[in-house]
Formats: sequence, C-alpha cells, structure tokens
Amino acid sequence: GAFFLTTAGMEIWIADRSQVILINILIHIVICVIMSLVIDRIGRRILLIISCTSMLITVELLSGLWMLFPGIADEYSSLFHTIFSLLAMIYSISYTLGIGSMPSILAVEATPLHVVPYAYAVSTAIFWIATWMMGEVWESVDWSTEIIPWCFGQAIICLLLLIFVCLIELRSQKKLISPSQNLFHISNGKLCVTPEVWGE
Repeated sequence: GAFFLTTAGMEIWIADRSQVILINILIHIVICVIMSLVIDRIGRRILLIISCTSMLITVELLSGLWMLFPGIADEYSSLFHTIFSLLAMIYSISYTLGIGSMPSILAVEATPLHVVPYAYAVSTAIFWIATWMMGEVWESVDWSTEIIPWCFGQAIICLLLLIFVCLIELRSQKKLISPSQNLFHISNGKLCVTPEVWGE
C-alpha cells in the first residue's frame, strides 16, 4: 500500500515510471538506514507508536480530501495534487520508519539464528506472491501490468534464496558444522568463502 500510494503521488509530477520506482526505492533505503541508526536510541516501541499514529493521521487526511472537499480535485487540481503527493510521501516514510521495518527486526531477535533465513525467505516470498495475485485480480489498474512481473520476480528470488539456504544447511549438518557459522569470512582484507561450509 505504501509503495503504490507513493508511486501514485510521484506520477503526478514525474512522467517516467522507471524514475518513480527508482526514487521510491532510494527513499525506502534512506529511511531504513535512518531507522537502523536511531532505533536503539529512541526505542522500538516509540518508533512503532510514531509510525502508527502518523499513518492513521495521514490516511484520515487523505480520506478527508474527498469527503470534506468533493470538488477539490477538479477546481483546485494543482493544490490537490500537491497535498496528495505530500501526504503520500509522509505515509510511505511513516510506514517504513516503524510498521514496515519493525516486524523484521523483532523476528530476527525472537527467532533462533539457524531458522532466520528460512523464516525470512518464506515470509517474503509469500508477501510478493500475494501482491502478484492481487495485481492479477485488479487488472483494471494501469500500473498492474508493470508491477505484476516485478512482484513475481521478487517471489522467485526469495524462493531461490530459500533453496540455497536449505542446501547450505544440509551440507553443514552432514559436516557437523554449526548452522550459525558464517558462509564467508574476511582474510587479508578480502571476502572469502568458508571452506568447511562449502565443502572446499
């Protein structure tokens, strides 16, 4: 929802869809980096409260644009587009700041290390498959024809990640290697594979 809402807001001002998607991704990355830097100082609970509250207020304001001012889109198109784009951006930032990132962080902390790759790959694949199916059902939307292949590709990548992790796990168990052992290590300033895990 946050991705599509921000995309709709940006497309009012940016005609090139590829630029919109790139800007959207960059914004998401920047907010995630900021969140990772401040989460231990501010606290997860406070970030989650800020995220939920901001999202709620933004959604109410977006709804009010049509309910309180039904003719604003036609009579004041420029003002309407500006307000809509601003609210869409605030919603996306609020989502990424708390709701969007919080479940992954809590899952990593609460899940045993050797299970995290499985859980993350499965949940992410399910998310993208569900998004892809939603796009298939909602074919009347213009962006659905472009977003469907992208979501499907993301799901395939996650499934391949799951298969890769399963194979590494099986090889680790056969060699009695700890599941938490790193697949890679730093040697003489270079990134190298761990021979015990890869069977080299």
